[in-house]
Amino acid sequence: MNPMNRTQRRAAAKQANLGNALEDKGELEEAIRCYRRAIAIKPDFVDAHVNLSQALLEQGNLSEAAASARRALAIRPRCLEASTRLAAALADQGRSGDAAASLREAVRLHPESASAHLNLGDLVSDLGLLDEAADAYAKGVA
Repeated sequence: MNPMNRTQRRAAAKQANLGNALEDKGELEEAIRCYRRAIAIKPDFVDAHVNLSQALLEQGNLSEAAASARRALAIRPRCLEASTRLAAALADQGRSGDAAASLREAVRLHPESASAHLNLGDLVSDLGLLDEAADAYAKGVA
């Protein structure tokens, strides 16, 4: 393993961990800066993209939150957390159909995820797709 890669990974992880601590304290602006620094150091750092997406969601910056979740999914297409962040950002933008598509993909890739099924149930229920909602809820509590 290249020592520079190890050094970069550690530096990126330190920034992401600091971002997590700041986000927990409600210091979203500084947390976002930390996540962005982590990504600048290690652009393929999926967890930093996911955490950035969550912080941006909390801030109400929905388009950037969706973009960050999409970047995480481009790196790791099976990332459940990125799929759910993307769905949340899309739903909050009033794009419930797109959000449902994201959650459908999440439950297809992660049929064991109760939270993905329950989130899908909530969303499709709001869309009036009651049979699909009932099925999602049943799988979420199974």
